[in-house]
Amino acid sequence: MFFVLKELFTALLLALVVSGGIVAVIALMARSTHARYDFFDLKPILILGITLILLFAEALFLFGAVRVRRQIDQKWNLVAMSIQQAQSVGQNLGNDQLEALIRQQIPAAEDFISFGREELNASTANAAAIATAYYRELRSGVSGYIWKRLLWLVGFALVGGFLMINDAAKQSRRSRAYAAYLSEY
Repeated sequence: MFFVLKELFTALLLALVVSGGIVAVIALMARSTHARYDFFDLKPILILGITLILLFAEALFLFGAVRVRRQIDQKWNLVAMSIQQAQSVGQNLGNDQLEALIRQQIPAAEDFISFGREELNASTANAAAIATAYYRELRSGVSGYIWKRLLWLVGFALVGGFLMINDAAKQSRRSRAYAAYLSEY
């Protein structure tokens, strides 16, 4: 239980640091391009707030998926050692025993076990080949999820940065036009 809480708080803290850092960089970019940019207007607060929330969610999902992939790798090592021990003794694991072993070590692998059955002909493949197919498919699915979260994170950062710099440019044009208007009178 404490392990799960530790992982959760670590992912929350990392997500907060990364999303806060990205939002700070966006704000600094807007400030560096337009020195008189007013951050206390409603529009910049909304842009930065929404960007922070979206970045935080994506970063949390990303770091959670990285933790899951690390756990899959650790559990796979246990499954591979169990298979090697069974084969060294001369015991041949049947498909049911192998599936029970994988379900015991990696409960989230349920969907991938059915995939492995479809992909491999169970009568010709040995237990190690079937287990490797399960592992590769599970890890591939999690890696794809990580890449999606990373691309969404970058996309949200780019859109938030674009909106902030665009708003800073509009605010700068308005203030110059207002200053020109005042200088006429």
